[in-house]
Amino acid sequence: MSKPLLTILIVLFVLGIGTVSAAETKDEQFLLSEDTYKALNQAQELMEKESYPQAQQQLNNLLDKVEKGSYEQAVVLQTLGFLYSSLEQYKKATDTFQRALDLDALPKDVTHTLRYNLAQLLIADGQYKKGIPLMEEWLSAEKKPDNTVYVLLASAYYQIENFSKAADRINIAIKNDKTPKEDWYRLLLSSYLSLKHYKSAINVLEVLITRYPHKKVYWEQLS
Repeated sequence: MSKPLLTILIVLFVLGIGTVSAAETKDEQFLLSEDTYKALNQAQELMEKESYPQAQQQLNNLLDKVEKGSYEQAVVLQTLGFLYSSLEQYKKATDTFQRALDLDALPKDVTHTLRYNLAQLLIADGQYKKGIPLMEEWLSAEKKPDNTVYVLLASAYYQIENFSKAADRINIAIKNDKTPKEDWYRLLLSSYLSLKHYKSAINVLEVLITRYPHKKVYWEQLS
């Protein structure tokens, strides 16, 4: 099973998909009807078989049936977004995920995860000015962010020539990791050089020379 499909299954499980009656739960707004539940399961099965056109048709048909602005519509859109992601149709995936978020109908934890997925896709697709604010929003609400988030943000900021932010984010990544990668220091160095912060650049080069003394390029840059 591919990673996107596995993610779908996990998300659907977290959402509590089922047909429990309103009398049995206080979270009735986060329940799917039996018909929607069955249709989503069928779409999942088709996706597992890589029958993507059929799955897409199933989800689009379902999208026409569910109530507009509802939790069910948000779940269908979310699933459709994962389908587009599986097909590497990232523009469609980001648009669909954004539609799901805009409904503001998903549970908070699912919204939080979806915001992260959307931000990742936007940045990967080169839509930095859309992806960065979304990832920063996610980061502000995340208690234990993975260090790779800071690396991703640093790279994205560098792409839009916000070198100050790039240096700030990659510095955090370096401090958080016991064995920072060479590429991280190179990104930090490039950011400082672009900012003409030469003293800070010298400090980074001294670290690089200590770690990689056999690489002449760092000696030449320092001199």
